Amino acid sequence: MAAVLLLIYVSVLLAFAPAAVIVEGLTAGAALRRSLDLVHRSWWRCFAVLVAISVILLIVATLITLPALAAAIAIGFAGPLWIAILGVGAVLAAVFAISCSYGIGATALLYQDQRIRREDYATDLIHDARLEP
Repeated sequence: MAAVLLLIYVSVLLAFAPAAVIVEGLTAGAALRRSLDLVHRSWWRCFAVLVAISVILLIVATLITLPALAAAIAIGFAGPLWIAILGVGAVLAAVFAISCSYGIGATALLYQDQRIRREDYATDLIHDARLEP
């Protein structure tokens, strides 16, 4: 139980490292330190948002996957088994791809939100927007 709690704690601390690498072009070590800095003093908020994102994606994926599984079982009883397996595999692959995309996007938005809250990044964004024609 303690290992699971430690794993959750560390995973929230390091959740922004991939976004820091992509957005800021940092090295792996610098991105890990950046993630620690952004999560510092707002761990519970980041944890709650990441859990909410995960729960929403889990519910949506389940609502899409269960009818596909039911249809596959019906097809498996009535027709060739390979059609059922292929159909469920396609649905599962699509659901996985879409849910991963939304999860990554939501984490990136949370990363930008943390940057705005921590570094007064909003004024930099406003300034950059005014400079562009």
